[in-house]
Amino acid sequence: GIASSTLTLYDSADAAAPGTAVAVYKYGTEGLEVYIPGSGIKFENGIVYNLAGSGGSVTVTITGA
Repeated sequence: GIASSTLTLYDSADAAAPGTAVAVYKYGTEGLEVYIPGSGIKFENGIVYNLAGSGGSVTVTITGA
């Protein structure tokens, strides 16, 4: 399952070489829900994610413009 997995987000448009991680989140046994207050995380080039330790999937919701 998804428990004990790690989700890493990158500010990049290149999945082959995403560069430095912008945010890293670790899943627990109950899943993952993240609220980022204030200005949030700014992705200027695109969003690349890596879900390690699971065969699951990720849904990214972008709000604002």
